[in-house]
Amino acid sequence: MYSTKRRSANNFTHNAGGTPTTGAGGTLAFAVGGDMVVNATQTSGAYSGTYTVTVNY
Repeated sequence: MYSTKRRSANNFTHNAGGTPTTGAGGTLAFAVGGDMVVNATQTSGAYSGTYTVTVNY
């Protein structure tokens, strides 16, 4: 089932380290996680998606 409803998220984390640096090609791969706030009637389970991440440096 696919939903276009917006959900709140908080407690974001990443695994890029305290002072991330890019590699020789100018790229950095890292994972991002967090908590999603859902309605009380939401089906429990693992949720995933694709998100745009903007990095300011």
